[in-house]
Amino acid sequence: MAAKVKLFGKFQRMLNKTELKTSADTIENLLEDLIEENEDLEGKLIDDEGNLNQEITILLNGREIESHQGLKTKIKDEDSVMILPLYVGG
Repeated sequence: MAAKVKLFGKFQRMLNKTELKTSADTIENLLEDLIEENEDLEGKLIDDEGNLNQEITILLNGREIESHQGLKTKIKDEDSVMILPLYVGG
């Protein structure tokens, strides 16, 4: 089995899909796999210092990964990951 990843906004457009499956064992490895798939994601997911880009939110089973272990958060089969761009406006 594999975890399900749902993409939103610009990430859907950049990868040309709304959903995918992953066998990555951590959020960090998942993001590295996505960057490998589309190098235009370089810098948009992980910043130059190796931290999660502040312009995105990642949820694991409905909770922000910061409430887990950040990029080191483990992903298990049947987990649900959502990658959302930051939206601002008013």
